This record gives sequence, C-alpha cells and structure tokens, in this order.
Amino acid sequence: MFKLNAVTGGLKDMFINTQPLGTWPLLVILSAIACLVIVAITLYKNRQRQIKIVNYSLFLTFLFIAAVYLYIPYAIEERIVDSTYAWQPGLIFPLVALLALIVALRFIKKDEKLVKSADRLR
Repeated sequence: MFKLNAVTGGLKDMFINTQPLGTWPLLVILSAIACLVIVAITLYKNRQRQIKIVNYSLFLTFLFIAAVYLYIPYAIEERIVDSTYAWQPGLIFPLVALLALIVALRFIKKDEKLVKSADRLR
C-alpha cells in the first residue's frame, strides 16, 4: 500500500522490473509532524510549550527531508544497480514546510518577547 517502486528496464527492453521499497517510516514521521503542528497551533496561550513543540517538529522535518533526499535514492541504487530516479516538483513541499516552521518559531519567540516587555511595564 505505502511503497515506492524502483523500476528497471523500459519500453526499449520490454522488461520492467519493479521492486517495492517500504515507506512506512516516512508515513510515521509525517504523521508525527502533522500531530505536533496541530498541537502547536492549539497551544497559543502557552508559548513556551509551543516553542518546544515547534522545535520537535523542526527536528522531525529535518529527519524527513534527510530520509527523502538522502536515504531513498541510496536505497533504490542499492536494490537495483542500474536504476535511475527522477525528482518531481512535489518534493519541494517538505522544504516549504521547514521554512514555514522556522518562520513560525521566529514569530512565536517575537510574540513571547513582546508579552514579557508588556509585563515589565505593569
């Protein structure tokens, strides 16, 4: 169900060999990231905990990006020696998510600083 197929051969060779490469770990990491982001959004009143959760999701996003860009091509080449792979435009979305998390963390910290400065004025 959740797999990546490594394909060798082609129409010229009239021989197509597909070998599945399991992607369950990627699904688990993505599910954890999604859950952490949803929890971080709902914790807008507790900014310190929100910062911690965003940091955890940043770590998992780095882990996911490393798995996608480093492990998967290595695993495909390891299984099938003469295989090739093609990057698709959708692979930019993990990088966009990483950028969004970095910007969110920056603004959460900025908001926390603003609240602390307002508390000093009281």
